[in-house]
Amino acid sequence: MSHDFRSRLNDYISGNPTSKENQEDQEGNNIEYYDPAVAHKGDICFFLKDGRQLSLEYSYLIAKEYKPEDNSITLSFTSHKVILKGYHLEKLFQDLRLHLPRTIGLTDERYSSIIQDNTTIITDIEIS
Repeated sequence: MSHDFRSRLNDYISGNPTSKENQEDQEGNNIEYYDPAVAHKGDICFFLKDGRQLSLEYSYLIAKEYKPEDNSITLSFTSHKVILKGYHLEKLFQDLRLHLPRTIGLTDERYSSIIQDNTTIITDIEIS
């Protein structure tokens, strides 16, 4: 495991905000949140494996479904369907109901065993 990943993982686990440098490099960052005190939470950005990014407005999110048996969350926007797969997704689902996540990126599945219990891990993002 690279030192950079371990450093970012430790920042994430401890709840400390990541540095500006780490915010620009989304590899290894899992989820970034809006401040709950902020009234308007505009969009959510998904970071995909191939480097693509997709930003969608929360105002166009019309349905959310959490399936614990499939370890998945389905987000239905007016123009896109996003399926998040991973582990410990219930808290993320509740946060999505409140429009709190700003960004959602992937965690390499091989690192999932070293991440503490109950930490949300996103292993796949499907967009159609």
